[in-house]
Order: sequence, then C-alpha cells, then structure tokens
Amino acid sequence: MSDTKNQSDGISRRQLLTVGAIGLAAAVAAPVLFSTGSAFAAAADGKRVLTVFHSRSGNTKSLATIIQGQLGGDLAEIAPATPYSPDYDTATVEARYQLITGKRPGNLPLSVNPASYDIICVGSPLWWGTLSVPVIAFLTETDLAGKTIVPFSTNGGGSRDKTFDDVKMICANSKVLDGFKIGGKRAAGARSDVASWLRDIGVAG
Repeated sequence: MSDTKNQSDGISRRQLLTVGAIGLAAAVAAPVLFSTGSAFAAAADGKRVLTVFHSRSGNTKSLATIIQGQLGGDLAEIAPATPYSPDYDTATVEARYQLITGKRPGNLPLSVNPASYDIICVGSPLWWGTLSVPVIAFLTETDLAGKTIVPFSTNGGGSRDKTFDDVKMICANSKVLDGFKIGGKRAAGARSDVASWLRDIGVAG
C-alpha cells in the first residue's frame, strides 16, 4: 500500500514506523513460483530439490541462484501480485503495515507444485526482524508437511533476526535444517561459503 492507502486505513506512516511489535498473523496470500528449470535435478542423495526465493533488491535472488547452481533442481521466484514501492523507505512502511495488520496482497499464481519436491530451499530478505511478507504467505499457505526445508536469508543490518526461528515455527510439520544468512552486499560472492554450508547440513557432497 502507498502512504495514501495506509492513511485511509487509519494508520499513518509515522505510526507504522513507531509500532513496537511485529505480528506474524496468518498470511492470506496465495504463494507463487516461477520455475526456471524444466526438469528435476537430484541432490547427492537423489532427492528432488526446489529453491524458492523472494527478492526485492536482487540480493536474495543472487544467493538463491548460487544455491540452485550447486544443488541442481529448479529455481522459482515468490512474487506479490501487487509490487512494493520502488522507493525503499515507502516499501519498508508497506511491509510493516502488512506484518502488523495482516492486510497483505496475494502472490502471483504458482507455476510449479512444491508437492513434487523433497527438499525445498526457501530464501527471504530480512524484513523488520523476520521473513518477508511474500515468504510468510508461501510458507503458511503451502502444505510442506514432511518436506525438508532449507532456509537462507540476506540482510542489510539490524540486530533483531528471528528469521529461522519463524521458519521452524511456521513449518512445524517439516524438517527444518540449519539456515544460512549473509549480508546482502556479500551475497553474490558467497559461493564457497554456500558450498561449505550445504556440506555441513548434509544436502550436498
């Protein structure tokens, strides 16, 4: 929502920026994935792998591309039906508003079926100490029971980070492995760090 929309709902930009708590209300949006691969590729143990991500600035997309390149499988993007403002400050207000109120737009339609995969790597930027709204929608609206979830994130700073704890909370019926996080500006050069992490968690040889 723009500032005008926020005010029409009775919440001003200043009020949004001063609210102290972030609520993880159940997402109402439908998840979306745009597959860039045409066939499944196998990880070291022969399981089918999907790497999904939401990326506003491009940093999380860079990290997702590295992960997909090392694991194989399909790469897909989670995108909101209504894009966030290109202005960073306005976009942060929009995201804050959605997190607090639960009033959030839907995601674009799915183009792949996560049910067809065994391992799902899920990438998100750090927004207000947690997952981005589109990723929350994906995790809450997709049946991931029994799947292995591999979380990863990028951030631009900030001391509060409950991203991976929130993944475990939302995906209580999934096996959630240890996540990987890195500063957004370092994401594109993280190949060796990603390789070490994937070996450590046992999804790559």
